[in-house]
Amino acid sequence: MGISERVRRDLIRYARNKRSRLTDYSLDRQTEWKPFAVHNPSSPLGVAFSDEAAWNLIASQLKSGHEVNSVALKKPPDTIGYSMRIKLEPNFPALCAGLELGVQLREFGRGFHSGDYGQ
Repeated sequence: MGISERVRRDLIRYARNKRSRLTDYSLDRQTEWKPFAVHNPSSPLGVAFSDEAAWNLIASQLKSGHEVNSVALKKPPDTIGYSMRIKLEPNFPALCAGLELGVQLREFGRGFHSGDYGQ
């Protein structure tokens, strides 16, 4: 299921604000945030993504209207997450990005990795 324009604007705004972004793993809010393990085809040296580059990619994909699906998260319960599958290169697996809007102007990076969710 898609998302509203208001949710999209919030996701973009928080993804662009360093003080709003969180990626810490906890038992209550599990993450699979691994930009350093994802090949960045935009890098002139072919290196992996940095945290900053990962957030910039997410914000630019959201801004361009990339498809975003809402998903019910198990942790924390009764929370909505937002997922995107981004194909960066033809011969590489798609990138999975997962987000969660939090309270107090926060956005959680719940996932940034190659492959499918649940692997």
